[in-house]
Amino acid sequence: MAQSQAQFLISVTLQTLTFTRNNLNGNLQFGMFYRLKRLQSLILSLNEFSLLPEPNTNESLPMLMSLGLASCNLSEFPDFLQRQNNLTFLDLSYNNISGQIPKWFSIFVYMRFLNLSGNSLTRFPQPSVFPDWKQLLGLDLWSNQLHGPFRVVPLATMQFYFFSENRLSGTISSMICNASNIRVLDPAKNNLSGVIPQCLSNLSSTLTMLSLYDNNFKGGIPEFQSSTCSLRMIDLSSNQLEGPLPRTLANCRELAFLNIGNNMIEDTFPTWMGLLANLRILILRSNRLYGPIMEPQNDSVFPMLQIVDLSHNTFEGFLPSKYFHCWKAMRALNISGLSYLGESITMPVTWLQGLIIEDYDYSMAIINKGMALNYAKILEYLMVIDLSSNNFTGEIPKSIGSLEGLHLLNLSHNLLIGHIPPALNGLTNLEALDLSHNNFSGETPQQLMELTSLAVFDVSYNQLSGSIPRVKQFNTFDSSSYKGNAGLCGEPLSKKCAGPDNVAPPAPAAGDDHEGSNTLFDNFDWKIILMGFARGLVIGVVLGQGINIGGDNLFVRKFGRRYRGRRA
Repeated sequence: MAQSQAQFLISVTLQTLTFTRNNLNGNLQFGMFYRLKRLQSLILSLNEFSLLPEPNTNESLPMLMSLGLASCNLSEFPDFLQRQNNLTFLDLSYNNISGQIPKWFSIFVYMRFLNLSGNSLTRFPQPSVFPDWKQLLGLDLWSNQLHGPFRVVPLATMQFYFFSENRLSGTISSMICNASNIRVLDPAKNNLSGVIPQCLSNLSSTLTMLSLYDNNFKGGIPEFQSSTCSLRMIDLSSNQLEGPLPRTLANCRELAFLNIGNNMIEDTFPTWMGLLANLRILILRSNRLYGPIMEPQNDSVFPMLQIVDLSHNTFEGFLPSKYFHCWKAMRALNISGLSYLGESITMPVTWLQGLIIEDYDYSMAIINKGMALNYAKILEYLMVIDLSSNNFTGEIPKSIGSLEGLHLLNLSHNLLIGHIPPALNGLTNLEALDLSHNNFSGETPQQLMELTSLAVFDVSYNQLSGSIPRVKQFNTFDSSSYKGNAGLCGEPLSKKCAGPDNVAPPAPAAGDDHEGSNTLFDNFDWKIILMGFARGLVIGVVLGQGINIGGDNLFVRKFGRRYRGRRA
């Protein structure tokens, strides 16, 4: 009797029930919740069970304010939702729901956050119901099959727009600027075109993340006029943007991630960004940047920079030796914790749940011969320099050897000369080194044998001579690491070293053929992706299309994992 009374008391008084991320499996009869008459929040997301159809009964589910059914194997919108007009938070992400968003969504007039990401939805409701939701804060439709024109919800309340990875077309209307409280705008990876609305500059005091990559935007990058710019992440890569980099980016003092790669930007190196004290990732690859990289006036510029990609431009002159002194973050060695690069935001949902904290984790994918090796998170201490495919001349400065924290270094496809400096042995954490397609001469320094973390090594198509070291990890590199150097001999090449003392044959003359390689970091590509609220927002950096690494590479095992549909 006492047990029955306790069960009745629970059914009468329970207001919040959460079973998220508990690995529950089997079938779940939804009717079991009908007796919880005071239930206002029900979160069943991210388990392994399947919801069974509603029972044929006169009872009905209590009027909920929050409902989470993410990853519950739903194939359609549950019918009971048509009677839940008090909902303020609804998460149906990572199911198998297809077709049009139904018209009856118009009943959700109190909706504050809607997440339908990771489904197969094709169309918006006609007419659109979203502008009628006067309290709407966030809308997440990431990774569906939505097509047609991009729908702007011009509400002053709106803070989060997630439309990436769909098939949306048309332009971004200037009505977006009516969302005066917007914090995140992400219609990346669609078929959008036209110009980026200049009025976005008026929102830079509230906007923290702007992701427009992989569309067809043209024209210039908007100026960021506000002296109180709050932007921390900007990804405009893989568009058709042109003109110079806007100098008003210097107003964005909180900027940590900037990716404008794969456009047609024509400018010199942005030395004026050096005062951005929080900038950690700078990606300007594959543009029309030109000229020498002038040495900085002081050593306090770019203090936090740790991933820099300037590849596939037409920079010239010497490598920026003084910048190697300035990039102090790359000289730090801190592997004590498992913290990751990214952001956190707070999102108000209901009075019952208060604030939800969602994480944006930068993620990285290396693409090798069309196969993506993805990194769901980037450890905070990862350091990368890619200056490949430019016109840099002169020798490698010894100062680069001070960047003890560096993991990947790519100087390939330049006009560099001289010997490979023994000072590179200071890069004690280096895992990938590409010096291919230059004019280096002399022998491979014995000091490089001290780089015990080195998993990928490429000095092909230079003028190196002498015997190839075969000790420690250098025993693992095959002939592709050394081809195109007529003066090299010994394993793994077929050419044996001459004489009893293994005297190397003479080095080839300058101007020998440098053609015909697929180099280590050739065709890097970087992307930023926002991947939906259901598993915490994951922001992606992609570097790829040609890193020649093996499946059991130390770098992969240390930093990477295969891509998963949602974060665990």
